[in-house]
Amino acid sequence: MASVDDRQRILAKLINACHDLEDALKQSAPLARYDPVVVPQVLRNELVVLRDDLARIVHRLEEEP
Repeated sequence: MASVDDRQRILAKLINACHDLEDALKQSAPLARYDPVVVPQVLRNELVVLRDDLARIVHRLEEEP
């Protein structure tokens, strides 16, 4: 079984991944109407779902004893 330290390291990595996804989403959003599209909206939507799923998983892991 994983130790408490292992569990905390895993949670930290997942939380960092969630923050990285959030940063990527912010950076890929066009700021002005005529800015180039870096990531198409369809893929941004998938990233939002991925970020939300990861946040939900982190939350569930934090609640477990």
